[in-house]
Amino acid sequence: MLKGNWRVGAALAGLILAGANAPPKQVEQPKQAAIQSELSKAVASESTPISSVRIPNDRDTGCSKGEDKRESDLCAQWKAADAAREAAEYAWYTMLLGFVGTIIGFAGTLLLVFTFFETRKTARAELRAYVAVDMDGMEINGRTGAAEVKLKICNQGQTPAFKSVWAGNVVISTPEQLERDLAVTPRKQPEMGRRVPATVNGHQTASGSFFNHVPFTVEEMKAAVSGEKSLFVFGFVWYEDAFGKKRETVFCYQSAPLPPPNISGKPIAQEGQWSQTHFFNDAT
Repeated sequence: MLKGNWRVGAALAGLILAGANAPPKQVEQPKQAAIQSELSKAVASESTPISSVRIPNDRDTGCSKGEDKRESDLCAQWKAADAAREAAEYAWYTMLLGFVGTIIGFAGTLLLVFTFFETRKTARAELRAYVAVDMDGMEINGRTGAAEVKLKICNQGQTPAFKSVWAGNVVISTPEQLERDLAVTPRKQPEMGRRVPATVNGHQTASGSFFNHVPFTVEEMKAAVSGEKSLFVFGFVWYEDAFGKKRETVFCYQSAPLPPPNISGKPIAQEGQWSQTHFFNDAT
């Protein structure tokens, strides 16, 4: 009886184990259906984009054909080359514009420099010294023939005339002959006048004088009295303006006929009896 119970117990244990290992069919089937549904949806969602992709063939080069017969699929490199070429072309225009701008700037600088020098020149012309010479009379010794000329050295400018010296001569001649003589005479006459430099201030007048180099003869004085010849005074004034530039004034005056000599031998030619000649008058 014990042996029969053992067999029954073993059979029950086997049934229990078999029931535990048996797959649960009702649970696994719904899971498999859900997985199959998800796969179908995924395939359906990807099928449209993939089918719309255009597959390139041998006729599609990826870039438009140009004169260089580009047949490469590397369109990015060709685009970079095109950009570099355009940049090079624009670089020439930029360089040309820069060159034109440089020329304009250089011309503007030249114009500015020219304006500066012209302005300075005008300012100096307004401020510099201008020396003129007027006659103040003359005395002639009828016995010796010596003549002393009296001058007015007038500075009509705004600034002083520095280092002013003057010299000249007195002659009896005709206008035609004196003009020819002065045309060939060296401009620097012997310093028969002011030898020590003087300063003549602006709008001021200095007195000057000099003598004739050679005393007059009796025949010359008679010709001057009769009007056959005239008495001429000519000379130079050298000075330096406030800007350090050396200047020169050249003058020549003609006298009216001389009065006859008196007993004292000192006929006097007054200031009003002098006129400026049409030659040998200049200034710098």
